[in-house]
Amino acid sequence: MLNEKIVHREDDIIIWDEILEPKHFLNYYQEFNDLNNNWRFNKTVSETQVPDKKETIELPWFGNISKPCNPQGIGDNLNLLDLSSRLKIIAEQTLKTKLHLVRINTNIQFFGQETMLHRDALADNFWTFLVFFNPHWLAEHGGEFLIIKQNNTTFSSLPIPNRGILFRSSLLHKGCAPNKFCGTPRFSVACTYGEISK
Repeated sequence: MLNEKIVHREDDIIIWDEILEPKHFLNYYQEFNDLNNNWRFNKTVSETQVPDKKETIELPWFGNISKPCNPQGIGDNLNLLDLSSRLKIIAEQTLKTKLHLVRINTNIQFFGQETMLHRDALADNFWTFLVFFNPHWLAEHGGEFLIIKQNNTTFSSLPIPNRGILFRSSLLHKGCAPNKFCGTPRFSVACTYGEISK
C-alpha cells in the first residue's frame, strides 16, 4: 500500500504523497496550533554547521514548537513521539534496515525566515524523514524544500500537505521560507534516525 504512494525514488531520496492517514495527519497538525503548544523563534543552524564568519550573513531566526524537556532531552510531546514511531516503521520497511530515533525537529517559518544549507548528520548511516503539515499549500507560496545531491545537482519539492520525504541526513538541505504571497507559516516535522549495526 505505501509503495503505491511513492511518487519519487532514487538512492538517497524517497518521496510519498499522503504518507499519513488523514486522521493521523490532522492529529499531528494540531500540535502546531499555538493554543496547544507554545511557539518560539530562536532556532538557528548549530554552531558546527555555520560557515566561516566571512561567508555568513545575518539570517532571521525561525521557529519551532516549544515543549519542556527532561535532562535527557526528551520532551513531553507524545503525539510527536507517536509520529516518529510511525515514520520509523515506514523507513525501516523501505530501507530494509533497523533504525533508532536520534531527534525530532519541528519547524515553523514565516516569510523572510530563511534557513541555511545544513546536514542533519555527517555520517552516511543516518536518515531524516520530513513531513509537511500545512493543510493547504499553493505553488505560488514558495517554501520549497531543497536538497543538494551527492553529484552537486539539486532536488526540490514544494511543501505539499502530508508529503513525506526520506533522505540521507548527510545531504546538504534547507527548508526555504514561504514568500510574501503566503499568509501562513510553513510547518514541518523532521525525524532523524540512525541505522542500527547488525
